Amino acid sequence: MPGVLIVPATPTGGGGPGSSSGAGWSRLDYWSDLGRQLGRVQRFTVSQPPSQGDRSRLVFVDELVDAERPTGDLGGGYLYVLDGSQAGVQRRVLSSGDEAPIGALVLSRPFVSPLAVGTTVAYTDPCPVIDIGTMRGLVSFCEEALRRLRVDVRIAMTGDGTKRVPLADWPWITSLDWTDGVYDSLGRTTDDPTRWSSCEYDLTTDGATATLELSRPYSTDVPFELKAFAPGDVVLSDGTTWGYAGNGLLDDGYRAACPVRHVTTVGMVKALEWLIDRTLDDESLTDAARARRAQRYSRPLPAWQSAAYSVLAHNQPKRVYGVPREIVSTSGTWARRWPS
Repeated sequence: MPGVLIVPATPTGGGGPGSSSGAGWSRLDYWSDLGRQLGRVQRFTVSQPPSQGDRSRLVFVDELVDAERPTGDLGGGYLYVLDGSQAGVQRRVLSSGDEAPIGALVLSRPFVSPLAVGTTVAYTDPCPVIDIGTMRGLVSFCEEALRRLRVDVRIAMTGDGTKRVPLADWPWITSLDWTDGVYDSLGRTTDDPTRWSSCEYDLTTDGATATLELSRPYSTDVPFELKAFAPGDVVLSDGTTWGYAGNGLLDDGYRAACPVRHVTTVGMVKALEWLIDRTLDDESLTDAARARRAQRYSRPLPAWQSAAYSVLAHNQPKRVYGVPREIVSTSGTWARRWPS
């Protein structure tokens, strides 16, 4: 996983992923790790189709019986389909039972059709994978964590002979604090990596759109790059190519560039805080049960908060070349105004 992602000037697919060679981590990696830290994530394989009853509400899976757990303990969690024709579909589990090695899960509502034999499913508790009803899903906590983390990117651009480059495709760049210099290969072969350029720049804004104002133009079709710091939830890959995608992690194949451990650490804080609030507002629980559950979520929270503070502190943008916060023009010449 490279430390810097190369993001094209014009993302493909109307704002979808562009191109880079980074691997990153998938949505599946993120929510699986967060779910294990928060509670329970258990995978099963559909072993046989139901032969009677409401077949689309019954799922027969293998290895449901665990000698270390009592039988029928999966009620109240959520079943998420990992592959097959109904991948990404989710249902709440009402109850479970078993006979020999085969387990049966009874769902709150049916699938479109019975799950095919060999389909992989995941059981999660206490949170679903994706939002369902009033319950927030693991993915939403992961995306909230990604929004708070930063990724170094190089935005690949092409000169057009002017000094102005609109930044509408990167709406998070609202000030110079989100940038760290221009890079190019001028004076070197095209096979050489780009290096920091002496080209100075400023940002101007027109409403919500920023424009990069260069101190000198790049000739038509000459490539250059703007180093920037991007929120972790907008620099994404569809599993093949990278770019700016404003719609988040659309499926389990989408990937982001923030390490799983960082996303889990920040996501745990947001998930535990939300679960505590939900527990305290749950009038279906007795006072004693509400207190026990709230305490279970409150006990690990300080440790996760401390870890998240450290992650976020070390994740803040770090300028390598000390690009000034503001560039001003004096008498037609460009000068650097360094931060005090």
